[in-house]
Amino acid sequence: MSIKKFEKDMLKGRQLYIQKKRGDLSYPIHRHDYFEIIYYSGSRGKCLLNGEEYEIGESSIFFLTPEDFHRIETEDIKTAYSINLSFSKSIIDSHIGDNFALSAKVVFEPNEFLKVIIKRIETLFEKGDEFTKSEMYHLLNALLIEIIKTGQTAGKENPYMHPVIGKAMMYVLSYPEKNFTLADIAKLCHISPAYFSHIFHKETGKPFKKWLNGIKIEHACRLLENSELSVLEISLECGFHSISHFGKIFKNAVGITPKEYRKRV
Repeated sequence: MSIKKFEKDMLKGRQLYIQKKRGDLSYPIHRHDYFEIIYYSGSRGKCLLNGEEYEIGESSIFFLTPEDFHRIETEDIKTAYSINLSFSKSIIDSHIGDNFALSAKVVFEPNEFLKVIIKRIETLFEKGDEFTKSEMYHLLNALLIEIIKTGQTAGKENPYMHPVIGKAMMYVLSYPEKNFTLADIAKLCHISPAYFSHIFHKETGKPFKKWLNGIKIEHACRLLENSELSVLEISLECGFHSISHFGKIFKNAVGITPKEYRKRV
């Protein structure tokens, strides 16, 4: 599967930027400083969001806030497309921010009202209308309210993650094959292991070791599915010190052994 390059700052000083993409919509792990709504049509794949995996179905919507780490993997389906709306907080109506928690949301099988709004946005986009017009802003905020009301919360509750934890998660997610320890990451962040452990649990709701093992197991599953490496080689690739330790952690997380998992997929 090809991984497209992405522009980290799509806004470039604008308040709103819209894109329509087709086919393979995959992107590597990243984050950005603006909000984003992504609508998928006819796609199949997965979105890793703040360490948790969500299916991208035939029709689904993701609302991403600043500091949300995410990776997109989709099949290259020619008829599939996505509409990406990237926008700054300045164009979100104040009553939305005051009355709703702006946390990451996922909507599977959008209702008819959502589909109507998306279709109207798509029509304005394809006509080449100026995105600064009031109708576009009205549609965006209506879309956002409906997503918040109907969507399920995805990942962490707090959309604005502590910058130290954000840096640590980004680093680990970028190098899943490395055998990190809590002390390694705390040193990278220039804080003590005890303080890092405290704020990591506070921000994510999980101990660092449990979250790290989850990332390793996800990487192992991908290797079991898409490579010819032996189970021993995969355990080493994922940073486990022994194959028995790898097998124990894998079975606790997935419910079956690595060999059984490979046979099933």
